[in-house]
Amino acid sequence: MEIIKETSVNSLKVSEDVIASVVKLAVNSVDGVAGLCLGKKDKLRKAIALKLDSDFPEITVKINVLPDCNAISVCENVQKKVREDMMSMTGIALNRVNVKVERISSAG
Repeated sequence: MEIIKETSVNSLKVSEDVIASVVKLAVNSVDGVAGLCLGKKDKLRKAIALKLDSDFPEITVKINVLPDCNAISVCENVQKKVREDMMSMTGIALNRVNVKVERISSAG
């Protein structure tokens, strides 16, 4: 599946893998994030869920946070960074960015 952004002259097609890569880069750059909640075999699809069946895609991301950080602030920063990076890298506006804290990491 891919996102298609139409303009008056061209269309832009962005694959799910590219969207997931943008999200991964954005999430990992936020202070307080220990990483994506990937599971045993580094499954990016388990950590990032994409809903692409509307004009504005929705993304849900599962993260691990560092101890001694404010999880709510980290989540808000992740939402902001994912939105900004998606817009700047692909030109795609996100309808929603849902962030779920799955674990408190024991390592920093």
